[in-house]
Amino acid sequence: MVVLPDRRPGYELSRHGSGRADANRGDLDVTGPIIIRHGERGRATIDARGVDRVLDIQAGAPTKLARINVTGGEVTKGSSKAMQGAPAGAGGGVLAQARLRLVRTVVRQNSADSGGGIFSTAPVSLNHSRIRGNRAAVGGGIDAHAGRLLIVRSSVVANRATNAGGGVAVHDDTLRLGNSTVASNVAHGSGGGVYLAKTDSRITKSTLNDNVAHASGGGVYQSGSDLFVVNSTITQNRADTTGGGVQSSVAGGDVTLNAVTVARNVANVSGRNTLGGGLSAKAGSFSVVSSIVALNRAGAKANDCHGTFESFGGNLLSTMAGCRGFAGSALIAPAPKLGTLQDNGGPTETLALLRESPAIGNANPKREPAVDQRDRPRLGQPDSGAFERMP
Repeated sequence: MVVLPDRRPGYELSRHGSGRADANRGDLDVTGPIIIRHGERGRATIDARGVDRVLDIQAGAPTKLARINVTGGEVTKGSSKAMQGAPAGAGGGVLAQARLRLVRTVVRQNSADSGGGIFSTAPVSLNHSRIRGNRAAVGGGIDAHAGRLLIVRSSVVANRATNAGGGVAVHDDTLRLGNSTVASNVAHGSGGGVYLAKTDSRITKSTLNDNVAHASGGGVYQSGSDLFVVNSTITQNRADTTGGGVQSSVAGGDVTLNAVTVARNVANVSGRNTLGGGLSAKAGSFSVVSSIVALNRAGAKANDCHGTFESFGGNLLSTMAGCRGFAGSALIAPAPKLGTLQDNGGPTETLALLRESPAIGNANPKREPAVDQRDRPRLGQPDSGAFERMP
C-alpha cells in the first residue's frame, strides 16, 4: 500500500529520460498489485501537468485508488504507442489493463484520443467517485472495452467527446450503473450521456440529465446492445437529430424500460424534421412498462416517441403522435403534472409527481418494482414512473 499524505500543490509528475513515447516518458507505471490511498478525509492529488497520462496500470497489476484526485493527464496518438489491445492515445487519466477500483476518487480534467478520464480493457468499478471535465474523441469520461464497468453512487459530469460517448462509451462490455448521475456531458456524435455498442447494460435508480448529442441519443444511444432501465429518470437531454432521451439504433439488442420517467427531452434541435423527442426506436425490440414518457419535443412540436414499441401497460404519454404500440395500453395526459428536477430524497435527483397527477395509481402492479428510485416502497396501486408519491 502507498499512502499519500497531504501535500500542496500535490504530487506533480515530470518528464525524465529520453522523452520517448513509451513507459519512460512520465506517467506512473503500475506493474504489480497496489493500493494508493489518502487518509480518512480529503484527497491527495496526482497531477500529470500535461506531461503524459497519470497512471498506466499494466496487465496483472490490479489497482485500488482511495481518496485520490487524478488530474492533468494528456496523451495523443503521437505521444504514446498502442499496448496490448489499447490503442495509442488511450487513457488520459488512467489506462487500465488490469482490474481498477475507485473509492471516493475524482478523475478530472484529463484528455486523450480515447477515454479522456479512463480507458479500460479490464473490469473497472467506481464507488462514491466522480468523473468530471475530461475530454476525448470517444468516451470523454470513460471508454470501456471487453470488461465490466460498475458505477455505483457516483457521477459522470461535464465531460466532452468530439465523436461518441460524451460521458461514457462502452464497447463489447458489461455496464452496471446504479444510484448514480450522468449529467451535462456533450458528444459531437452520438450518445451525449452514454454510448453503448454490443453491450449488456443495466441502469438502475439513476438520473441522466442535461446531456447533449450533436447526432442522436442525447441521454443514451444503443447500438446492438441489450439495455434494461428501471427506476430511473431521463430528463432535459438534447439531440440534434433523433432520440432526445434514448435512441435505439441497430437491431440485435433489446431495450426495456420499467418504472422510468422520460420527460422534457428534446430532439430535432438541428431542424432536420426528425422525431423521437423522448424515445426513438429504429430497430430491435423496445418494451415499455409502468413508465412516464411525457413533455418531450421534436423541435417545437410535442413528440414523446417515434417508432414501434411494445407496451406492457401502466404507461403515461403526453402524446402518441409518431408512436406505435401504445394504443389501448397507455394513458394519454397532455398535463402529467411533473415537478422540476430536484433533490426529493435518495442519492439522485428526481421528478416528483405533483398532487392529482394522472400518473398516480396508473402503473401495472404485476410488473412494478417494489421500491421507487429513492428506495421508497410502492404500496397499494403503484404510480407510473420512477417516483412514487407517498400518501
